[in-house]
Amino acid sequence: MYPFNKRHWVSLHADDLPHYLYLDKSNPKQVDHIFTHSPADAEVVWDFDDPEIGRGTSSLFAVLVALTLGYNPVTLAGIPLDGTGNINNPPGYRVTSWEVGSSHDKWLEYRPLFMNRVFSMSGFTREILGSPKGV
Repeated sequence: MYPFNKRHWVSLHADDLPHYLYLDKSNPKQVDHIFTHSPADAEVVWDFDDPEIGRGTSSLFAVLVALTLGYNPVTLAGIPLDGTGNINNPPGYRVTSWEVGSSHDKWLEYRPLFMNRVFSMSGFTREILGSPKGV
């Protein structure tokens, strides 16, 4: 899915991590160990003490992990959260207004923590966080 060397796979869905790692074995540019991160059943288990973290999508969880690991800035690509779909749905799938509203509320809750540290290339996340310099 991302044909370059990666250091971390982060997901709220720990059961998906082995699948992603298996797919990545054919990536000739992957030379480093990929650390897996999830709230459970991963190489690194995270507990951010927010029982509703999943409302923000795995991408919000990944941003929290990235910031905690010291990455700054963080640039989001392919995470518009604007109703045009995502990696877990087939092309053309339109997320429901409830799905969009629920995740938007959670992202807005974390926005103050992310400002000037997290940027986005498109969609709702770009609207609330801004775009990276030069884009």
